[in-house]
Amino acid sequence: MKDAAVRTRVLLLAAVLAVVFGGLTGRLAWLMIIKHGDLAQIAERQYSRTVVLRAQRGPIVDRQGAALATSSPAESLFAQPRVMGDPVRVAARLAPLLGVPESEIHAQLTGGRPFVWIRRKLPPATAAAVKALREPGLGLLPEPLRLYPNRELAAHVVGFEGVDGGLEGVERSFNETLARSRRRTRSRPRSRARGSC
Repeated sequence: MKDAAVRTRVLLLAAVLAVVFGGLTGRLAWLMIIKHGDLAQIAERQYSRTVVLRAQRGPIVDRQGAALATSSPAESLFAQPRVMGDPVRVAARLAPLLGVPESEIHAQLTGGRPFVWIRRKLPPATAAAVKALREPGLGLLPEPLRLYPNRELAAHVVGFEGVDGGLEGVERSFNETLARSRRRTRSRPRSRARGSC
């Protein structure tokens, strides 16, 4: 009699465990097979961000073909603070390279935003020094630097360019022609173990 009661309890426990694990397996299969596409889209939206990259602007030349405005390759430094290890250490390492007070960089990194531009249009030597840091959460995106060889000469006619395109003169009037096309890229944080520059 005692053996029959123990055997009944073991079978009952096995049946309950089989139902529980069967339910968990069914739920897991439903999430992985049926809902996979929806969950992947939600994860992509939560984890990445679209960044618009500006194309290199066309040159402005005078009637003899001498350059009044040209573009040179440069890179802009951004940070993804949520991926970053220690913002104090990162600010201390970046400050001497950028010539900016450590407190200013630290304030940008701890502002609570998921994506922050640290410095736009860095010279190639500075960009290379930042890459050499191999800090997780820091990255560089190509963003051309606009140069005016004649400086103030005809500046009122040529105008100037800002972050959003031409702001005055020919730069503004022919902004669509000079700007060419923009392209978009997805920015995704890398793991903490790897540098992102």
